[in-house]
Amino acid sequence: MIYIKNIGIIGSFGLRSHKQHLCDASPWPLILSLVLFGVTSGFVMIFRNSVLPSVLILTILVGFFWGSDIVSEGSYLGIHISVVSDSILISIKIFIFSEVMFFVGFF
Repeated sequence: MIYIKNIGIIGSFGLRSHKQHLCDASPWPLILSLVLFGVTSGFVMIFRNSVLPSVLILTILVGFFWGSDIVSEGSYLGIHISVVSDSILISIKIFIFSEVMFFVGFF
């Protein structure tokens, strides 16, 4: 990677002169959605043919690799600056709060 003074880091994610994080193309969301689509479409076959352990392992592996990409973007590549990290944390908190309010609405 090349670092230019007062501009930022230039790498595969391009020249960044703003504080937002634009993701590179990643295969993990597509792979995970295909795996989970296979789970929902073949739900009965999964339990009959005892494929459930392999599907669970595949789902956990894809989630692990996707998470390791996020950690490497933030830690090693330096893409997640403090503003981006704060906004990710706030969005996680808002999501958890909305889920709590959703379940409170039932009771």
